[in-house]
Parts: sequence; structure tokens; C-alpha cells
Amino acid sequence: TEVSLEADGADVDYTAATLATAIQDALTAAGATDVTVAVGGDGGIEFTSAAEGASASITIDNFAGDIDGSSTAFEIANLGLTETDTGEVTASGESDAFTLTAGQVVTFDVNDVTVSFGDADSTTETTFSATQVADAINEALAQANNYELTASVDADTGEVELISRELGTKASVTLDNFTGSTDGTAAFAEADLGLTSTTATDTGEKTDVLTTGSDIVVGSDYTDTITLKIASLTTNALGIVDLNVSSQEGAEEALAVLDMAIDKVSNVRAEMGATVSRLEYRSTQLETSIENLEASESAISDVDIASEQAHLSAASVKVQAAVAAASQANQMPENLLKLLQ
Repeated sequence: TEVSLEADGADVDYTAATLATAIQDALTAAGATDVTVAVGGDGGIEFTSAAEGASASITIDNFAGDIDGSSTAFEIANLGLTETDTGEVTASGESDAFTLTAGQVVTFDVNDVTVSFGDADSTTETTFSATQVADAINEALAQANNYELTASVDADTGEVELISRELGTKASVTLDNFTGSTDGTAAFAEADLGLTSTTATDTGEKTDVLTTGSDIVVGSDYTDTITLKIASLTTNALGIVDLNVSSQEGAEEALAVLDMAIDKVSNVRAEMGATVSRLEYRSTQLETSIENLEASESAISDVDIASEQAHLSAASVKVQAAVAAASQANQMPENLLKLLQ
């Protein structure tokens, strides 16, 4: 797109603001909407490409004319730009993940799904942005009908994020089986993907998740317990919050995610059923134990009463014998007096 700056019979001083406006007007008039021109924070002109990654480029060339009414050639430095080479422009807020030289192909696995970058027949260097990496991962996972993970780009850091739909101890993201090299020498590794983690088993800070549940005492001893755990089945936990069925790809993903959610609910129901069965079994055992204890208590009580009744009868006989003996003893003086008469 040609940009023309003219002075009609009088000197014209172009500032960064007027230059930016003139260039933007020319681009708009020519229908070039993929580049915007503005004054940056440092007072200089900034060219911003709407494209991302390797496809983003801004070329400024074909300078013609002179300035100051002299033979001084008009050049890129007169625009207040310090960069005189054309090249790739990286979109703001997004970092390039890695660059492959001509003919290079690299692959890696995300939870056993292979993701590939590059073309063995390519004759030019190719740069893959963080967004392209995330899109390639999502596409490979979708083709494998694996929607356990989603890849995205962090808006603040511009780095690739891999997020598991599973929560707690079942959540895992594994990156491994890296093959190829980015420049023909350096081995391709997870660090080339723009991930913050340097290990192949996680993509960020590693957190241990412990789910203990509640211990229910089911015996005579406090250590005799059954652990009751109920997994979260909210829409967030099931990963069905942001489903989009407005496109075929979104509908296919939604169906796969719903199938995963149904499987998870079924597994939780099975676990709950097993726990309920254990509780019912122990409840029956406890009821039997209670009946046996009550029967034993009754038998012991019956034996004690019979024994005490026998003791009472024996004591009663002894008392009666003692009373009879005392009565006879009281009659002895009278019997002696009768003999003396």
C-alpha cells in the first residue's frame, strides 16, 4: 500500500501523531485493515499486525523523494523507527513457542495422544505461536476423541496452559515422547512449548490432593470404621459448564464430554452402592450382635434370680430351725420346776 506525504507550496512538519494518522488513512483507503498505526507510549510510531505468529509481518520499503528541500533521501529512519529490517511481528500478549528450520518435524504426546508440528518438505523456517500450539493440541485431542484436556493461552503470560477436566487425585496431564529438534541439533523438549513447568508430568505447580472422606464407626471398637467418600458432581466437576453446540466440532466435543460425565456419575453411583452395601451388611451384623447380647443378659439374669431364691429358701429354713431351738430352750426352766414339784 502506497503512502504519500506532500507539501503544497509551504513547509509541513510531520509529527509522530500526524504521520500515524496519514499512514493509517492511506491504509484504510486502500482496504488494508490488517495493520494499525498509532503513537506508542514512548512517543514513537507503532505498527501492529492483526495476524499472529509466523504469518504476522509488516514490510516498509520503496521509499521515494527527499526532505528539507535537499537531496537527503527519505528513508525509514525519518519515520522515527529504530528497526530497519523487515521481519516477523509477534502479537502483543502472546509469545512464540518455538521455531523450526526448513524440513524439521517434531512430535510429542499429550496423555498418549500424538501432536505433530512441521513439514518434512518445507523449504522455509516456520515459527509456531502459543496459540497455534494450543490449537494443534486441541485438534489432536479432538481427532482422538479425547476431551479430558483443553489447551489454551494464558492472557497474562502468553504461555500455553493444559487444563484437565478431572478434579482431585484423578486429574493428570502427561507430556512425553518428544521427538525431533527445532534447529537440527537441539532436542525438542517441553520447554519449547512455552510451558512454565520443566517436568513432563505436569504443566505448573504440583499440588497433592488428599480426599479422606468421613469415617463411620461400625463396630464395638472405635477403630472399626468404614470411610464414606462422596465425589463432587457439580457441573464444574463434570466439566460441562461451557459446552457449545453451535458448531459440529462443538457438538461432537459436547457429546464426548457428556459421555465422560455420565461415566463419572455411574462410577460414583457404583462406589456409593458398594459403600451402602457394606453399611447394610455391618448393620445386620450389629443387629445380630445386639440380639445375642440381650439373650445372654437375660440368661445371666435368670440364673442369678434362681440362685438367690435357693439361698433365700436355705436361709428361711435355718431361721425356722433357730426359732424352734430357741422355743425349746425357753421351755426347759418350766420343765425343771415341774420335776421339783
